[in-house]
Amino acid sequence: MTKKDPLLFVTRSGILVQVPRRLLHTFKEIFMEECYLHGLEFDVPDHPVIIDIGANAGYFTLFASSRFPHSKILAFEPILSNFKLLEINQNLNRHRQITSIQKAVAGHSGEVTMMLGDYYDNFSTTAHIVEGDHGRDKCQAVKVPCVTIQEIFDEYKLAQQSKVF
Repeated sequence: MTKKDPLLFVTRSGILVQVPRRLLHTFKEIFMEECYLHGLEFDVPDHPVIIDIGANAGYFTLFASSRFPHSKILAFEPILSNFKLLEINQNLNRHRQITSIQKAVAGHSGEVTMMLGDYYDNFSTTAHIVEGDHGRDKCQAVKVPCVTIQEIFDEYKLAQQSKVF
């Protein structure tokens, strides 16, 4: 094993998670510090539908699947390198109801330009949508398909009361 090799974690609930070393902090925040549970003050239904917008490598997706084992999760991630790792993590956990979709979620359907910082290499935990030319000189522009929340609810026949994380 080298420092470039990703790590493979197995959670107590049997979830397998592949983590490149540079994303260890993100993995730790989600799985060990449970940062997404802080302030969560509502009851989650027995069989929730969870929409992960900007799923990145799928760490929240897998965390939610471990906390809510009967959930159905739709994970949206537009950046190809992140999406590939999301798919790897999804495939390691085929027994879970996870659907990965390589699209952004925006206020309109069609296409958006996402800007990746100049530090971007194989995986990024940050990207942003910009209008006009603001900041383009320091970023890599990537055009990605996008859908709206309403289109997600319509396509996947979700009830309006489904919780969206």
